[in-house]
Amino acid sequence: MRTSLNDIQEIEKFQREELSPGDSILFQVRMILDPVLKLNVTFQNIILQVVQLYHRKKLKVEVKQIHHDLFSSPSSLEFQQTVKQIFKS
Repeated sequence: MRTSLNDIQEIEKFQREELSPGDSILFQVRMILDPVLKLNVTFQNIILQVVQLYHRKKLKVEVKQIHHDLFSSPSSLEFQQTVKQIFKS
C-alpha cells in the first residue's frame, strides 16, 4: 500500500514535534489503531536516520578536504602560523 502525501507530511511534523499537543496525541492513537501507519512511521524514521548519516559523512569529507587544503598549501602559510599560535600552549 502506498503512503499518501498527507500521511508523509503528518509523519514529518510528528517527527519534528511540530504538531500541537492534542494533534500529537491523536497521531499516536492513530498509530496504535493503524499498524500500517505505525510501520510507515518506522520506515520514515529509518530513512531520516540514513539521510542524516549520509549528510554527516559528506560533511566530514568536506571538512577534511578544507583542512587539508588550508594546512597543506604554501599560499596559506600565514593562516597556518596564526592558527598554530592561537592553539599553542
